[in-house]
Amino acid sequence: VKGGWTNVEDQILKRLVDEFGEGNWSVIARHLNSALGKPAESGRIGKQCRERYNHHLRPDIKKDAWTEEEEALLVSAHLKFGNRWSDIAKVIKGRTENAVKNH
Repeated sequence: VKGGWTNVEDQILKRLVDEFGEGNWSVIARHLNSALGKPAESGRIGKQCRERYNHHLRPDIKKDAWTEEEEALLVSAHLKFGNRWSDIAKVIKGRTENAVKNH
């Protein structure tokens, strides 16, 4: 599927993650496509569902301004890990790998 995610897709995705749990992305994608009346070959795939949830919809994601404490954690983690954003994101709770990289 090309194009952005709709609010309807987001709501269904969140419900399906609650129902099936994180990690069952291909099952979730199948159910999402079915709920939207789309055939599997023209709907969302598991990777798209995983990335949408982990980067935008996860309830513990912080989207507000970075605190001074988070800034200090970022600097010290970058000195330790270099540009390994996933390792740095593990140190800064609530920030996604993408948010860490972009910041």
